[in-house]
Amino acid sequence: MSILGVYLGSIISDSNDPGATTRFTGGPQEVMFIVVIFGLVISFGLASIAGGLWQIIYGKPNRKIIVIVFVIAGVLFVIGRAIKATS
Repeated sequence: MSILGVYLGSIISDSNDPGATTRFTGGPQEVMFIVVIFGLVISFGLASIAGGLWQIIYGKPNRKIIVIVFVIAGVLFVIGRAIKATS
């Protein structure tokens, strides 16, 4: 995810260069949307890792971490459905 973020960041920042082969034509709202989605995906991954480590260390799942993972997954699902409905 980090590599993809750096790559997209370079595309966005180099869009105005005359020799750029790829261009980002979105505005500040689209950039913010991309950052939010990346943040949610990274948060989902980190929470999942934390839940797995907790279970390895203590031998049982942590319910709070499970709830956090499901909430993040639900938010991502709702955003995905909203995007699909508008396109």
